[in-house]
Amino acid sequence: MPLKFLKKYWFLVCLAVVVVVGFSHPEIGLAYREMGAVPVSVAVLMFLSGLLLDTSSLVREALNIRLVVAIFACVFVIFPVLACSVVWAFFRWNQDVLIALTILAAQPSTLASGIVMTRIAEGNDALAVVAAVTTNLSSVLLTPLVFFVILGAGGQVEISTPDMIVRLLRTVLLPVALGQVVRRLVGGPWLDSLRVPMGVFSQWVILGMILTGISGAAGELYGALGLVGIALYLHTVMIVLSYFLGRVVHATRGEAIALILCGSQKTLPAGIYIWSTYFPYVAIGSVPVVAYHVVQMIIDSILAVRFRDRWKRD
Repeated sequence: MPLKFLKKYWFLVCLAVVVVVGFSHPEIGLAYREMGAVPVSVAVLMFLSGLLLDTSSLVREALNIRLVVAIFACVFVIFPVLACSVVWAFFRWNQDVLIALTILAAQPSTLASGIVMTRIAEGNDALAVVAAVTTNLSSVLLTPLVFFVILGAGGQVEISTPDMIVRLLRTVLLPVALGQVVRRLVGGPWLDSLRVPMGVFSQWVILGMILTGISGAAGELYGALGLVGIALYLHTVMIVLSYFLGRVVHATRGEAIALILCGSQKTLPAGIYIWSTYFPYVAIGSVPVVAYHVVQMIIDSILAVRFRDRWKRD
């Protein structure tokens, strides 16, 4: 039984270990960051995502303008507004909290888990692919824009928007594009046969990035715990808002599932990269991104199965 449990839930077990190690021995995660491993990890994850991304139905679903716009609205407009309302209501515009939640709010949707969850839920996975690809590619411009609007325009924080664009181009966009080129040269079916080992490797890389984020917040334990609750609140509200937005745009069942799962998710790697590159002095800066990643992984896994089972009953 223990081996069966570990085989099924090994990532969550390792995640618990990483949290304990990060808070008890933060020097390990900080050393990982100091050696420059974060941008390399992000580039590797983006490259692997590009390798495994099947974009054959991208053009057709990209023409589904009303749903694509709805997903972009959730990811880059509604979420940042919601995050700012939380800072205003509960933290009286505390600058560290504002920066931490802006790092989370400015991120695109996930490149892999949103597609996988939508597929499990038997939703429109082609639309999920569109959401993953377009939000991540456009994040090179939209993520710096969100930072500028929330932090830069009011003079709260000095940000070099052009520098952020160049760094995201190099760390996010280029590896994904390279992965797609390699996929076309090598062949999609053969690479798809390696999804499981590549997925396991990616999760180990993510654990390293989570260790970095937890280590940075080791001195702010109570503040970090409060932000975990905020992450749970934000994800729950985004699921509800995405559902109602789907009703407004008259989404079909499959489209609504893709909108809910992709519109409410945020990617982890780019968030950790931005924190470690631009805001390492904000101890809690990485906490919302890490906490949100764990929350969405647990809640959306349950939600996807519920969607699928409800569809089968109906």
